[in-house]
Amino acid sequence: MVAHNLATEWAIRNRGVPGTYVLLVSLGCDARIHIGSLGTLSFEAGCYLYVGSALGGLGARIGRHLRTRKRLHW
Repeated sequence: MVAHNLATEWAIRNRGVPGTYVLLVSLGCDARIHIGSLGTLSFEAGCYLYVGSALGGLGARIGRHLRTRKRLHW
């Protein structure tokens, strides 16, 4: 996907830049999703926003969100 490649390139270039970011997540159908220590939650289909901070660097944080294989911290 072209957008994913552009985001990955941006993440690499901005690895040490601190800041705040917003992820837009589109959920195509209702789902029950396990969210760490919060447990399993029900979500209706639609768009969701996640706001996060990246004091260690936006590129590193966004890069982590883009990876499919990662260690979960919760």
